[in-house]
Amino acid sequence: MYGNSNNLTLPLMSTCLEVKSNAFISVGSAGVQGLRGGMEDAHAVVLHPRSAFLGIFDGHAGHECSAYISEKLSKAMQEKAPPYMDDELTTLCETIDNMFLETQSNCVAGSTGTFAVIESSGDRTYTVTVANVGDSRIVLYNLSSGTVIPMTRDHKPDVPEEKNRIEMAGHYVEIGRVDGILAVSRAFGDSPFKEGDKPHSVIATPEIRRMQVTLAPGELVVVMAACDGLYEATVDDTEILHLLKSFPPQYDAAILAYQLINRAIHSGSSDNVSVTVALLGLETPQAPYQCFLPGAFRKTQDENFVRAYCAWFQAHGLPSLEQALMHRRSLFQDRQILQSFLSADDDDALFDPQVDLKELADELLAPLSAKDDNRVDIRFRAVSPGSGGLHSAHARFLRLNSSLGDSPRDDLLLESNSLRGAGFLAASPIHAQGGGIISCGCENYEPWEMNERVCVNCKVPEFQHP
Repeated sequence: MYGNSNNLTLPLMSTCLEVKSNAFISVGSAGVQGLRGGMEDAHAVVLHPRSAFLGIFDGHAGHECSAYISEKLSKAMQEKAPPYMDDELTTLCETIDNMFLETQSNCVAGSTGTFAVIESSGDRTYTVTVANVGDSRIVLYNLSSGTVIPMTRDHKPDVPEEKNRIEMAGHYVEIGRVDGILAVSRAFGDSPFKEGDKPHSVIATPEIRRMQVTLAPGELVVVMAACDGLYEATVDDTEILHLLKSFPPQYDAAILAYQLINRAIHSGSSDNVSVTVALLGLETPQAPYQCFLPGAFRKTQDENFVRAYCAWFQAHGLPSLEQALMHRRSLFQDRQILQSFLSADDDDALFDPQVDLKELADELLAPLSAKDDNRVDIRFRAVSPGSGGLHSAHARFLRLNSSLGDSPRDDLLLESNSLRGAGFLAASPIHAQGGGIISCGCENYEPWEMNERVCVNCKVPEFQHP
């Protein structure tokens, strides 16, 4: 996960644009962190000579589950080409879910999982098979006829069939959430909702839909997979169809995905946003490529945004902010299609040839250097609500804050997937950040509550103190 759990004041739009193609299908993908403090989405694309697998995995309470499910499903699709029977896909999803629960027993993260398998018969006829777990979506858009075909339905706890299943499992739906906590009724992971004997209130059993698409000469269909962050604001299928039809004729599948993401963020989405699109009916498939695109950068006092921006480009092989800005400037100079809808988001100085990017980078980073030496990262992990995890972690969180007396440390950091998922972070002024545990390194402890001891210097409980 890049950055931390605090929301940002500017959207982090850095992404990896990627296109994969075979003779019949071109698939483009992109995903951004947006205004969230961390990136919990994952996406996957696997091609065989006549087929494509594309999936979106929208994580919650951490990135671990979405990353795991994406990796395991991709591996399974690489090892065996389609066709897949419905029961085969169901068994695959449930098996991978059980593997995650067994191997990641202390992890409370969960994820949606929505994917399509597209098979070409070679005569402009395609079979599209969709499997859905959660509330990510797959939609077919015929750009020639204007037809829109939703291939999934959201698995929300208050959907009558889902609510009935949850109640039959001995649980309840409150404020549209399973047990008043989880906003989806089907998901991978989410171990607190899968304890004990079955039936469980939350399941990873996919709903599967299959249809055949035959295209006339010149017809073009877009198969889009997207997380719910795309729809969080005002973006709907009608607007998406309009955007797709207005896109330049030299279709670039990855930039098409990124354009939709850009529209969602600018329409008010505050979530991570990931989109994968498959283009069916292209006369000439798009050439494959991969491009790291540092996002728009403006001068800001939001330290969390600057840290998240730097973490992203460093994770993608760019060693300095100067080089990241230089890379973004050169991409926009080389690719006119990017200039058409993105460059206005940047600080004007980025595209001013008279501006020295090293000096600009140093100016942007200067406010951070004085604070980096004294930051403390505290990690509490709550196992599950059933064991009192959410509430006990929250209690420890508040006790730690109150133990600081009249001089609370505004540089204390916290990572807690459970707290973030339950919305507890907003109740405390202590910040949140991913990453490893860092402490002052001393060995002096004093008594604390619940028969525990706490470091006298940085206030980290002894069991969390390296």
